[in-house]
Amino acid sequence: MASISLAGTVTGKQGESPVTVKTFDSGDSVATFSVADREYIYTKPGTESKGQFFRVEVRGKAAQIAADRLERGDKVAVT
Repeated sequence: MASISLAGTVTGKQGESPVTVKTFDSGDSVATFSVADREYIYTKPGTESKGQFFRVEVRGKAAQIAADRLERGDKVAVT
């Protein structure tokens, strides 16, 4: 699977639960979670949009904060 970098802001709700945290031997932490964005998906009238899911990685102190506070369905803005 290819990985891309996105420059911008994604807003939506946290998709999958829970946030997973990996801690390395060096003490660094990485938290991963998904953000579901349905706001800007255009579909035919009467059909439900599936949305776009973005996989997010947060490093350092923010990783532990994300793991402690985020739950499925929480509103998230990622820049």
